[in-house]
Amino acid sequence: MPAMSRRNVLRVLGGGAMVGLAGCSRSQADPVSPTDNGSGEPGSVLQSLSFDLGDLVIGLPEDHGVSQISLVEPDGTVFASVNPDFAATTVRMAIADPEIGDTDYVHYTPGVHELVAKVGDETERQPIELLPEVSITGIRLNGGGERLLDSGKVVVQIENRGSAPTWAHDITFEEAPNWTVDTPISDFPGIPFIGGVPIESVVIPPQGRQEYVSTAAPAVFDEATSVECAGEEFVFRISVGIATGEVLSTSVRLTAEGNPGTGTTGGRFVCDSSRIEVLDG
Repeated sequence: MPAMSRRNVLRVLGGGAMVGLAGCSRSQADPVSPTDNGSGEPGSVLQSLSFDLGDLVIGLPEDHGVSQISLVEPDGTVFASVNPDFAATTVRMAIADPEIGDTDYVHYTPGVHELVAKVGDETERQPIELLPEVSITGIRLNGGGERLLDSGKVVVQIENRGSAPTWAHDITFEEAPNWTVDTPISDFPGIPFIGGVPIESVVIPPQGRQEYVSTAAPAVFDEATSVECAGEEFVFRISVGIATGEVLSTSVRLTAEGNPGTGTTGGRFVCDSSRIEVLDG
């Protein structure tokens, strides 16, 4: 699992008073799934739960009287706290923020959390399930790009059938035809080594999917090899790093077909009609 970021530590310090609040406490026993829009129980101040990219959006009634809402992780630590305006009926809490280009990313720990709302002298608690369920649902060769060798990259589709958002941060290869791209998964989920996705939509929402383009090009050949684009086959593995710490991996077969594209100054080329297929599952 990713370590708690500096930003989260500040949130813990700012919201720690929410744990063990004095006064009466109301609790709803069954965890809410935000993918079902999380409609609250009658009388609850937490009326609805949904997601907007990596933000948890909490709907509140008018004149709600809520002074603070905290998200408590499965281990009992406070992940984040917000102080809603008394006139606001919607409050947002960032729970999955890649902060592109920075190691100080934000990501919850998968599991059953608890939303804790302070309402006057009372405390309302609502279990909430934050469990992404991601899988590779498609792999294809990149259809083109500004540079010739862009067509040697792969596009990986990731689907999230879980109840909370996350994102993919790296695509790596093992025993690829272009051996120079064989690298381990990055340890920095906040610095995605991927392309093809706008920064503002890199997060995969629950019940959503996203396509990522690899930065490396495994389907590239060197003019010194014996590849003639005549149906040569290559089996290798593709791995995708997820911000939760999970790594998805699958074997693929690349068939080099068509005509060798115009070679680059480095003596490399791609076969213009190559195809790729998933072998696992």
